[in-house]
Amino acid sequence: FGYVEEALRQLEIMVTMGLQPTVVGLNILLDYVAQDLDMWAGKEVLERCQELGFVVDVVTYNTVMDHFCKKRKWLRVLKLFTDLLKKPITPNVQTCNIFISCLCRAGKFQFAKFVFSSKGFMADTVTCNILIHAFYEAGKEDELGFLFADVNAGKIAPDTITYNTLVDCLFRSGRRAEAVNLIRHIDDGYPVEPVARLAYWLVRSGNVREALRLFDDMLEKGLLLDSRIFANVIKAFCRKGPGECTEMLQLCSVLDRMLGIG
Repeated sequence: FGYVEEALRQLEIMVTMGLQPTVVGLNILLDYVAQDLDMWAGKEVLERCQELGFVVDVVTYNTVMDHFCKKRKWLRVLKLFTDLLKKPITPNVQTCNIFISCLCRAGKFQFAKFVFSSKGFMADTVTCNILIHAFYEAGKEDELGFLFADVNAGKIAPDTITYNTLVDCLFRSGRRAEAVNLIRHIDDGYPVEPVARLAYWLVRSGNVREALRLFDDMLEKGLLLDSRIFANVIKAFCRKGPGECTEMLQLCSVLDRMLGIG
């Protein structure tokens, strides 16, 4: 706390001497002010710097917006976002992701959909992951059609986190078949991390036979069963606790696949 106050005092000294801090130094100061004092103090420092004609950039705005986002102050984030659009500063993907995340945290899902679909809005895979997680957590997975249209059109390339998040959400909403179908039809062909996540949920949900069929399909296509897949399966069995004899036989079948003797 004392260091932040000293930093602000030094800033005032620079002002009286007619000096201007670099934009990097200013961004660091804003981040610490928002953390150690509060987000409102960070906003006041931003406004004061603008009044003095200091150079600020998109990182400056992202820093302050992010702190308000974490406190679910979506109207304040909206105000900062609109202020940014009025300036000769171009928002970047991080700006857009902070804004989308804030809207979702505040339960403004329709607004988030509108912003995401707006012309010129910069979205990437992280944006996609934020929306998938937020909509599923809120039980609004049926409203994600707008997002999958962009994914299917190749505008957004799903990554491992995207697939893992989808598998988690589908299983938690009782849509096991959709999760299995999703992983079986990935263009790259059974990527290790999503397969490992799927195998974990199949075992946890008591569908060990389906996991074994998945492994057999991979082996038939000449694909290797990575150790991460079996680590997840073993973890799932452990989470289930002491099992019956049938479950122990299923575990042995998994271990046989792992050792290449199944």
